[in-house]
Parts: sequence; C-alpha cells; structure tokens
Amino acid sequence: MVRRVGRPCQSDALETRRRLLDAARESFTTRGYDNTTNREIAQAAGI
Repeated sequence: MVRRVGRPCQSDALETRRRLLDAARESFTTRGYDNTTNREIAQAAGI
C-alpha cells in the first residue's frame, strides 16, 4: 500500500473507518472489551 502525503480523500477515510469498526467489533466479540488493544484492532484492520 502506497502512503500519500496529506489528508486522505473522504472515500478512503470512510473505508478505513469501516475496516477499523469491523475489526473492533470482531475483537470485542471474541476477546471482550477489556482484553482488546488498539494495536490489535489496527493490525486486524490492516493499518
């Protein structure tokens, strides 16, 4: 994935948000809220 300088376009930002929320939901469901880290969510979302 190529990193671009500056703010992401809105469609990219929305896609990233969707991936993060999906990854968080999955992790919260399987590991629980207290056992989930931001790092795990970001890694699962491919960020």
